[in-house]
Amino acid sequence: MSALSALQSEADPRSQSKAQNLIAMIETQEKELKDYEKTIEARRESLAKHQKDIASGEIEVRSLQSKLDHMKTLSGITNVEGKGIMVFLDDNTKAMKSPKAKTRSKPNRRTS
Repeated sequence: MSALSALQSEADPRSQSKAQNLIAMIETQEKELKDYEKTIEARRESLAKHQKDIASGEIEVRSLQSKLDHMKTLSGITNVEGKGIMVFLDDNTKAMKSPKAKTRSKPNRRTS
């Protein structure tokens, strides 16, 4: 080991300076790499949290949309297609009360 130390001490000072510079550069790059890895891990955790929040929000939106559709159906606000139906309202209540009145000559009718 002492022979190796002696050889290194006799080496060109410029070679030693270059080696120290290379070592310093490698150490700096290793530190930067560790910092980048920490940053990547933090961003992955943040991304996972956002994805979880989005998924729970989508589930909530689907639930609310289902409730809204149900409420529209109950309230009659839904779109319908087809021939439809006609409803006649008769305001002639006297004719309805009379047991003899089976037919009416001219009923009062409204359509809606």
